[in-house]
Amino acid sequence: MDEQLQAEFRRRLHALMSALKISRRNPKLQALIGTMGLSAVSDAKAQGWADLKQRLGAPGYDALLKAMQKSAADLKQKGVTDGPRALEVLAVSIIARRQHDPELEQPVRVLDDYVEACIATAKRIAASAGT
Repeated sequence: MDEQLQAEFRRRLHALMSALKISRRNPKLQALIGTMGLSAVSDAKAQGWADLKQRLGAPGYDALLKAMQKSAADLKQKGVTDGPRALEVLAVSIIARRQHDPELEQPVRVLDDYVEACIATAKRIAASAGT
């Protein structure tokens, strides 16, 4: 990835992390991140978010990001705001896997932990609804 794209990703990650500090009080967004993340994990037959990111080869990476981009655009067109934000969180986490900038390790770890926590909550809710 060239330096301009890396700089843009860095700016986007930091902006997203700042927004998530505020969004942590948004249970609807957290539920969407968890549900959408859990769906991606299940579709990939992965053990969790980290496993999904690890397993993604180039074709799967590109396909998943394109699907997320299309879903986000469709939701925006319908006037939905939290869905596109949830997809952005997941997409940035996926893109972060391909970044090799030591400066980004800590914020990416925080983002991934946040996604994993949202997925764990979605799993608990799904399990309790199924019993």
